[in-house]
Amino acid sequence: MIPQLGFGTWGLTTEAELMVDSALKLGYRMIDTASAYANEREVGKALATSGVPREQLTICTKFPVEFAGKEWEVLDFSLASLQLEYLDVWLLHAPMPARELVRTLEVMREARAGGHVRCLGVSNFSIQQLDWVKRSLGFYPDLNQSYFPLDRTLSATVDSHKRRGIVPMAHSPFHERNRLLTAHSDPKVHEAILSAYIRADVPVVFGSRNPAHLSANLEVFRRLTKSS
Repeated sequence: MIPQLGFGTWGLTTEAELMVDSALKLGYRMIDTASAYANEREVGKALATSGVPREQLTICTKFPVEFAGKEWEVLDFSLASLQLEYLDVWLLHAPMPARELVRTLEVMREARAGGHVRCLGVSNFSIQQLDWVKRSLGFYPDLNQSYFPLDRTLSATVDSHKRRGIVPMAHSPFHERNRLLTAHSDPKVHEAILSAYIRADVPVVFGSRNPAHLSANLEVFRRLTKSS
């Protein structure tokens, strides 16, 4: 089961270890990284020293499209860097040309069947692209991590994913467009955004360089989920 709130490490380099350590100590149990972020080693160090039982963690990383044809090598590197025996979620980081896409997703499916990966997903795919995957490969990804704006399309987009058996996961929840769409001003804007995703039953991954922001957002999330 995918946690409803996770910590993302995009943009973090040497500080990734400290921030992931802070997130885990606060109570976050989903950590999101990517090969392209070049911080898997730092994330892995924080995971290894956290003392959090492995079964309580959901660790997500992403396969970079420019390494098509080297899926197993990238997976091995990610597992070694993260100091893990398996990934909870492995995402294709972005759409790619058809031939490479088919081959990469086939290898990712093999990795899932072999127990190296629990959940196979994609990132930044449209519904049309997800349907193309189904037509071409006979299956839908388990999850699609993307930016889902808090506008009138959200409900239909979420429904479209769920009817296909795909978990929609939102990255960049505090994007400036969402801030404008909520029509709230700080400090209530984060609460309004998280509340909207909770009501839509959409897991959220956000990033920060400030431990205080991690704590504040987790407190808001716990309060909202307790009252919902």
